[in-house]
Amino acid sequence: MSGTNLSCPHCGTERAYFELVTQLKSPTISRTWHVPAMCEVCKDLILISLQDFENRGLDPIAAAKGGQLQTVFRLTRVLPKQEEPRIAKAIPGNVEKPLLEAERAFTAGLYSAAGSCYRKAIERALKSIDPTLSGMLNKRIRKLEDEGLIPPSMVELLDQVRLFGNSAMHEDDIDPSKEDCSAAREFCHLFLTYSFTLPAKIAEAKSNAAGEDS
Repeated sequence: MSGTNLSCPHCGTERAYFELVTQLKSPTISRTWHVPAMCEVCKDLILISLQDFENRGLDPIAAAKGGQLQTVFRLTRVLPKQEEPRIAKAIPGNVEKPLLEAERAFTAGLYSAAGSCYRKAIERALKSIDPTLSGMLNKRIRKLEDEGLIPPSMVELLDQVRLFGNSAMHEDDIDPSKEDCSAAREFCHLFLTYSFTLPAKIAEAKSNAAGEDS
């Protein structure tokens, strides 16, 4: 085998096996090789850079075939970079957990799972805003809307996440698309930013201003 295990930035598989396709020695960086590699799961390509840090004079494919890739070479770069989870700041811990699961599912292309978890994150966020809420998500949204605790623009975002989550969980014949899931992801992020991140930043700014005045 002439490959290595890495997390795939395309399909999100952790420790996927990558076959080294070919190799090119860098003309400018000492003892460094640029190597296209193919993910065995999604068959997409990445470009990795490997440096012969002990200067043994091996090329990456020969080292991989001899089981020496990890001992001879240091991984210095992977392109494209794997997208980091998009987590709004200052959100409650019980909201962060399903949101992180949603982000991992989105990166892996599991859009039904992502939709369900984005919906759960919204449910918990609303419960944090008003602990007395109960019933289905639609009922909770309408209650907060009637009480004026969330503006109409945020209600529209919540409804989009709710509807996508419902479709992802209950539609038997329709698989959610990346585009639809991307929209739900963006709406979820905007709502959480509005509800938690911005108030936290405002409170911090006020605290800093009060400290300067004292």
